[in-house]
Amino acid sequence: MKNKTIFSLSTAPGLAGISVIRSSGPSSLKILQKTTGKKKFKPRYSYYGPMFSESSESLLDKGIYIWFPGPKSYTGEDMFEFHLHGGRAVSESMLNYLSKQKDFRLAEPGEFTRRAFVNNKLSLIEVEAISDLIHAETEAQRIQASRQLGGELSKKYAVWSSKIKNMLANTEAAIDFSDEELPKNLLKNIGKEVKSLSKDLDVHLQDGRRGERLREGYLIAVIGFSNVGKSSLVNRICQRDATIVSKIPGTTRDSIEIHLDLSGYAVTLIDTAGIRKTTDIIEIEGIKRTNEAAGKVDQRFVVVPSNLSKSRVAKVCRMLKDGDFLIVNKMDLLRQVSDFKRKIYNFFPNFPKKNIFFCSALRGHGIIEIIKSIQKRLSAEIGYFPKGDVYMTRARHRESLEKTSNFLKKSIYNNDLELIAEDLRSAMKEIGKITGKVAVEDILDVIFREFCIGK
Repeated sequence: MKNKTIFSLSTAPGLAGISVIRSSGPSSLKILQKTTGKKKFKPRYSYYGPMFSESSESLLDKGIYIWFPGPKSYTGEDMFEFHLHGGRAVSESMLNYLSKQKDFRLAEPGEFTRRAFVNNKLSLIEVEAISDLIHAETEAQRIQASRQLGGELSKKYAVWSSKIKNMLANTEAAIDFSDEELPKNLLKNIGKEVKSLSKDLDVHLQDGRRGERLREGYLIAVIGFSNVGKSSLVNRICQRDATIVSKIPGTTRDSIEIHLDLSGYAVTLIDTAGIRKTTDIIEIEGIKRTNEAAGKVDQRFVVVPSNLSKSRVAKVCRMLKDGDFLIVNKMDLLRQVSDFKRKIYNFFPNFPKKNIFFCSALRGHGIIEIIKSIQKRLSAEIGYFPKGDVYMTRARHRESLEKTSNFLKKSIYNNDLELIAEDLRSAMKEIGKITGKVAVEDILDVIFREFCIGK
């Protein structure tokens, strides 16, 4: 990696005001000098001037170039940036020119950030935060990624890692210097520290997956019998024709995902196939996928029509789960609304009234109340946390912390110092996997392949 200088286009290809091409590696200075004709550069200072092709001496472009000498650069290596005019031909001409330089090669996805990690410019958590920031689609996701990039999560885990390291050092001291006088109650104090830290980890783990759900998006499945207006409801909430609507039962045959930004939160509405008896193979598969989707989401909208028959009430009751919204659609077909609402409340006496909604997807009545309730639940379940509270954002963080906690708890019940030390070593290794302070080659490729080339 250190022998090769990498380069890439760091802005999106196509027409734009400017395009940025960056380079990182030992040959950066030499090529910057050849291309611009200058010999000396002030670090992190913008220069404006012509850039020439070394082979033909033809003008490549006239733009801005910046020199970032290592280690005070993004990657920790010598870097430069060319800020060119944003035409495709200009960018391709410069990239083609750089590809012909000795020891220069096109960067792989995420390679600039990977070099920053290798050169201790970023922790693995901060690397993931950069990826999350690039992919952030809502304000809440941006805030969470920015705070993670600011090092709040890294600092918390660094403190815990340091505590485990100190406990391990004291345990090993008790092993190595068993014949010498050691501080009184050393092992007892280690036990207290282990219990205290284990408790902190458990509190951190009991976060309802807030950070992960905020990063990945909140999933809502819209389920119910055929022809109850599920797709019409989805279209109303989305304020566009996202799914096909018709009076023919079985129109929606597969799960359709629609992505929304609700008050800064990423939400995915899943319009599912209507549940009914059918001999259509495709529709049967769609209903199967409906049942699968319904079991993997954060919330479900169970939609029923205003002409709900008493014979179907029992089936709907079996369908309902804690936290569901029961949405009674097609209220525009009724004349006596108040009497009907009382009938629905009597049909479902054990279901919370606050989670029952009456609407007309066709007319748009009652939709605002549903959206406000979604926003309220989002705020309660994954609402952004106050300053000082930071949560895990990835499943791998949770897995490593759970293992860390288990090793700590295991050490409490061991009477053998050698076994206690081994448990603490294992705990330190697991928490180190999160920040990248131990060997983590097996997970690096997974993380960096999410990046675009040039980052």
